[in-house]
Amino acid sequence: MKKNPIATALFILGVLSIVGGIILGLVYGTEEPSYGYDQGTLGWSFVIYGVVWGVVLLGFSEIIKLLQGIYNQGAPEKERAEEDIPTPPPETDKGFSGNVSTAARSEIVNFYKKKGITVEGIEAMEKEYFYLVTAGGKQEIVELGGFKPIVHPNRT
Repeated sequence: MKKNPIATALFILGVLSIVGGIILGLVYGTEEPSYGYDQGTLGWSFVIYGVVWGVVLLGFSEIIKLLQGIYNQGAPEKERAEEDIPTPPPETDKGFSGNVSTAARSEIVNFYKKKGITVEGIEAMEKEYFYLVTAGGKQEIVELGGFKPIVHPNRT
């Protein structure tokens, strides 16, 4: 899955804005009054501005991450990063693993039923939303969590 560097930069700037606002608020809020300003009010305004802008930047970061996730789902198979697809364990039992949720199991079975293929086994993998499916005499890695299941070739 491709990550967006802009989302990461906005997340870092948001955290720095919050931390910086709190630090500046403490520094200016505890100083002796000068030039006729109320230092407490000045300190609290730094804290409020830092937190507000930090939360805005964190929100934009999250929006960009969600949009990138939607884009990644529609990307062609060859554009997907190979390291994002987990490799199955060397020896796996054929059968239904107990840690596969009922919803995931029914989604996979219905997906293969539409193709006219019978599912012999489903096993959860170490990465969330990835399952090792034995169907039609071969093993495939199936990714759930999107609009439809995505079948990845088994790299064993």
